[in-house]
Formats: sequence, C-alpha cells, structure tokens
Amino acid sequence: MTGLTLLHTGDFRACPEMESYSILWNATIDRVYLDTTYCKPEYDLPSQGDVIARTVELVAEFVTRWPDTAVLVGAYSVGKERIFKALAKELDARLWTTSARSEVWKCLRDPGLLERKVDNREEARVQVVDNKMISWGGLARESGKVGELFRHVLGVKPTGWTHGKGQAKETSLARLRIVTKGQISLLEVPYSEHSSYSELERFLKFLRIKDVSQVVPTVNRRDCQNMERMFQQWIEERTRQGPDSQQVQIDSQQIERVLKQQSLVQERRSRKVDLANASLPQQQGEDVRKAAFQGDVRNSTLQGVGRRRAVEAINSTCSVA
Repeated sequence: MTGLTLLHTGDFRACPEMESYSILWNATIDRVYLDTTYCKPEYDLPSQGDVIARTVELVAEFVTRWPDTAVLVGAYSVGKERIFKALAKELDARLWTTSARSEVWKCLRDPGLLERKVDNREEARVQVVDNKMISWGGLARESGKVGELFRHVLGVKPTGWTHGKGQAKETSLARLRIVTKGQISLLEVPYSEHSSYSELERFLKFLRIKDVSQVVPTVNRRDCQNMERMFQQWIEERTRQGPDSQQVQIDSQQIERVLKQQSLVQERRSRKVDLANASLPQQQGEDVRKAAFQGDVRNSTLQGVGRRRAVEAINSTCSVA
C-alpha cells in the first residue's frame, strides 16, 4: 500500500455537478489519470445538456411534419444513453435495440430504458443501432428493417467529432441541420461521453492539483508535452485564486434542487415524528418531541453547512461550465 489517493476517470464527461460529490471534497487527490481525448482548445464542445436539448427540438419538429418516421440513434455497447432516452421521452416512443445491447441495459437498471424497451423492432419509433450504421449507406440498409409503419428513416449520429475544430459552442449548435435525401434523413450532433477542453480545465482546477507530475494523460499521449504546459498553466491560475477559493458563479437551478431535496427530507422526518406522537402516551410523546427538537437543531446546523458546501461546489471561477 502506497497511501496515495489515485483517481482514474476512465472515459468521462466532467460536469459542475461532480463538484458536489463529498468524496472529492474530503480526499486529497495525489494522482489523476485523466481522459484527455479532447484536451485541445479547439475541442470546446457544447455541454451534453445543450446538445440533447437542440437534438430533441430538431427531431420533434421533423417527426411532427413526417409522422411515419423511424428515428435511428447510433450508440456503442455502452454510452449515448442520455440522448436516446431524451428522444424517446419527448416523442413518447418505445425503444428497441439489439439483443446484445439489451443485456447491457439490464445491467444498467435504468427505468428510463427498461420501461420503454420492446423486443419487436417494428413497434418502436426510436431504434438504437451501432453508430457505424448511421451513414447514408447504413441507413439505406436499415430502412428495410424498421417496420411497415415507417416509411421514412431519420438517423441521429452522436459524436464529438461533429464539432468543427475551433468553433464556438453556440456556433456548433446553431449549425445543426437535418439533411434529407429521398426517404432518408441524417442529423449529426456533437454529443460525446468525453470531456471538452474547458470541462477538463474546470475539473482539474477543482481537484486542486499542485504539480503537473500528478496528472497522467490516458489519451493522445504523443502530445504529452503540450498537455503538460496546459496543466501547468491551469495549476498556476488555480494557485493564484487561493487554496480554497471557488468564487461564486451561482447556478440557481442546482442550488434550488439541493435545497428542495433537503426540504423533502426534513418533511419526511417531521411526518414520522407526528405519527409516532399520535400513538404514544403523553410523557413518551413529550420525550419524542424534545428529541425531535434537538434533532432539528442539529439538522439545521448540518443543513447550513451543506448549503454552504453546495454553493461552494456548484460555483466556480474555473473557465467555462
């Protein structure tokens, strides 16, 4: 045992919500093995949420105009679930995929997938296929398999490589278009399970890494020297901000979600106490109420700490959310 704390991200998409994970607040990371797929300034992709919202909007408009459309979404064995779940939910559609990928979905235990999944492909408007099939030739071959209810096929190809090098995030989203050739349409969107350049910067600054030797790139290692210079710059910027400063850039929606969760927990506790009091003798009821009051004092103190921690975690001066 070395006594060191190692963080291996694997393929991951960093997001501000990760900054509220207590395990990352309460541990000093001695070394991070970082997914550096897009560790270049020209790969500053739009967030997953923004890409999903725009994709859902375009596909829903298209299906409204062409209601006999089957939507084929590209995926790998695992990954891309958020985008085809969102499409199925917006279209109120059933989901189909191959038997091999179905086994993976069972392991994920995601109700958003399993409750919409059907075994008969012809019953599903949203059909998840291998990403390599989302091309003009692949969609032409798949068009004969989608079922008699559908006379048009719309392929959605989610890949970060759709993002044009050096494009602004807003430009990348604004340029999304559905292209149609006969009975086949194609939409390529910059959705990725890998962190964008600015997301990597924010995440690394959040970890409070002190030295570039603590960061081990796991992708594009031939470019290590350039990445090390970037990491050094981020570390120096973070150091100048102060050891504990994640200055405020408030995400009010996230704070509202945290406070709402705390409120629901407190409400459930209050209900349990009321039910207990109703069935206890008077003296026992008084004892319970005293204990509950003391618990409320402790809880309010903890909630105050948690509220501050939530604000600190959610808000950051790191470059771009």
